[in-house]
Amino acid sequence: MGITVEPVNENMSEIIGRIRGPPVLLSVQNLLASPEPKDPQDAIVAKQYMANIELYNKTARYWTQHYANAPGEKDKEMVNLVNKLQEMGVAQVRDECIILNGEESCGALIEAHKKCLKEYGFEM
Repeated sequence: MGITVEPVNENMSEIIGRIRGPPVLLSVQNLLASPEPKDPQDAIVAKQYMANIELYNKTARYWTQHYANAPGEKDKEMVNLVNKLQEMGVAQVRDECIILNGEESCGALIEAHKKCLKEYGFEM
Protein backbone atom coordinates (compact mmCIF):
# COMPACT_ATOMS: atom_id res chain seq x y z
CA MET A 1 0.00 0.00 0.00
CA GLY A 2 1.30 3.44 -0.76
CA ILE A 3 2.08 5.65 2.19
CA THR A 4 1.23 9.29 2.55
CA VAL A 5 4.08 11.73 3.00
CA GLU A 6 1.97 14.32 4.81
CA PRO A 7 3.21 13.41 8.32
CA VAL A 8 6.76 13.61 7.02
CA ASN A 9 6.14 17.04 5.46
CA GLU A 10 4.53 18.37 8.66
CA ASN A 11 7.31 17.16 10.95
CA MET A 12 10.40 17.40 8.75
CA SER A 13 12.53 19.40 11.21
CA GLU A 14 11.63 16.99 14.00
CA ILE A 15 12.50 14.03 11.78
CA ILE A 16 15.80 15.58 10.68
CA GLY A 17 16.71 16.00 14.34
CA ARG A 18 16.16 12.27 14.90
CA ILE A 19 18.04 10.90 11.91
CA ARG A 20 20.11 8.54 14.00
CA GLY A 21 19.53 4.83 13.49
CA PRO A 22 16.56 3.18 15.22
CA PRO A 23 14.30 6.27 15.51
CA VAL A 24 14.32 6.64 11.73
CA LEU A 25 13.50 2.97 11.28
CA LEU A 26 10.66 3.26 13.78
CA SER A 27 9.26 6.26 11.90
CA VAL A 28 9.32 4.36 8.62
CA GLN A 29 7.79 1.31 10.31
CA ASN A 30 4.97 3.48 11.70
CA LEU A 31 4.27 4.93 8.25
CA LEU A 32 4.16 1.47 6.69
CA ALA A 33 2.01 0.04 9.50
CA SER A 34 -0.62 2.77 9.12
CA PRO A 35 -1.70 2.86 5.47
CA GLU A 36 -3.75 5.88 4.42
CA PRO A 37 -5.93 4.62 1.55
CA LYS A 38 -7.82 7.94 1.39
CA ASP A 39 -4.55 9.88 0.92
CA PRO A 40 -2.35 7.43 -1.01
CA GLN A 41 0.85 7.71 -2.96
CA ASP A 42 -0.63 5.22 -5.46
CA ALA A 43 -4.37 5.53 -6.12
CA ILE A 44 -4.69 2.16 -7.85
CA VAL A 45 -3.10 0.31 -4.94
CA ALA A 46 -5.31 2.21 -2.48
CA LYS A 47 -8.40 1.37 -4.53
CA GLN A 48 -7.49 -2.30 -4.47
CA TYR A 49 -6.80 -2.12 -0.72
CA MET A 50 -10.27 -0.72 -0.05
CA ALA A 51 -12.16 -2.84 -2.59
CA ASN A 52 -10.50 -6.25 -2.28
CA ILE A 53 -8.15 -6.66 0.68
CA GLU A 54 -7.54 -10.34 -0.13
CA LEU A 55 -6.29 -9.51 -3.64
CA TYR A 56 -4.31 -6.57 -2.22
CA ASN A 57 -2.52 -8.88 0.25
CA LYS A 58 -1.91 -11.48 -2.45
CA THR A 59 -0.47 -8.84 -4.81
CA ALA A 60 1.67 -7.27 -2.07
CA ARG A 61 3.08 -10.67 -1.16
CA TYR A 62 3.86 -11.43 -4.82
CA TRP A 63 5.55 -8.05 -5.38
CA THR A 64 7.58 -8.42 -2.19
CA GLN A 65 8.79 -11.84 -3.26
CA HIS A 66 9.37 -10.80 -6.87
CA TYR A 67 11.03 -7.41 -6.37
CA ALA A 68 12.57 -7.71 -2.88
CA ASN A 69 13.40 -11.43 -2.97
CA ALA A 70 11.32 -12.08 0.13
CA PRO A 71 11.39 -15.71 1.30
CA GLY A 72 8.60 -18.16 0.67
CA GLU A 73 6.99 -19.86 -2.27
CA LYS A 74 5.50 -17.48 -4.83
CA ASP A 75 1.75 -17.73 -5.39
CA LYS A 76 1.43 -20.01 -8.42
CA GLU A 77 -1.75 -18.30 -9.63
CA MET A 78 -0.04 -14.89 -9.67
CA VAL A 79 3.05 -16.31 -11.40
CA ASN A 80 0.86 -18.04 -13.99
CA LEU A 81 -1.14 -14.87 -14.66
CA VAL A 82 1.98 -12.78 -15.21
CA ASN A 83 3.60 -15.51 -17.35
CA LYS A 84 0.49 -15.94 -19.49
CA LEU A 85 0.20 -12.21 -20.08
CA GLN A 86 3.90 -11.96 -20.96
CA GLU A 87 3.55 -14.86 -23.41
CA MET A 88 0.79 -12.88 -25.09
CA GLY A 89 3.31 -10.07 -25.67
CA VAL A 90 1.96 -7.69 -23.04
CA ALA A 91 4.46 -5.47 -21.23
CA GLN A 92 5.16 -6.37 -17.60
CA VAL A 93 4.04 -2.97 -16.32
CA ARG A 94 0.63 -3.48 -17.90
CA ASP A 95 0.52 -7.04 -16.50
CA GLU A 96 0.95 -5.70 -13.00
CA CYS A 97 -1.67 -3.01 -13.57
CA ILE A 98 -4.16 -5.64 -14.72
CA ILE A 99 -3.37 -7.84 -11.73
CA LEU A 100 -3.76 -4.84 -9.42
CA ASN A 101 -7.20 -4.17 -10.87
CA GLY A 102 -8.34 -7.66 -10.00
CA GLU A 103 -8.48 -9.40 -13.34
CA GLU A 104 -8.84 -13.08 -12.54
CA SER A 105 -8.45 -14.35 -16.09
CA CYS A 106 -6.82 -13.22 -19.30
CA GLY A 107 -10.03 -13.44 -21.31
CA ALA A 108 -10.84 -9.79 -20.63
CA LEU A 109 -7.29 -8.56 -21.27
CA ILE A 110 -8.21 -5.75 -23.67
CA GLU A 111 -10.99 -4.38 -21.47
CA ALA A 112 -8.73 -4.55 -18.43
CA HIS A 113 -6.02 -2.67 -20.31
CA LYS A 114 -8.51 0.01 -21.37
CA LYS A 115 -9.62 0.34 -17.75
CA CYS A 116 -6.01 0.81 -16.65
CA LEU A 117 -5.39 3.45 -19.31
CA LYS A 118 -8.59 5.32 -18.37
CA GLU A 119 -7.56 5.34 -14.71
CA TYR A 120 -4.25 6.93 -15.73
CA GLY A 121 -6.12 9.66 -17.62
CA PHE A 122 -5.96 8.39 -21.19
CA GLU A 123 -9.09 8.73 -23.31
CA MET A 124 -10.33 5.53 -24.93
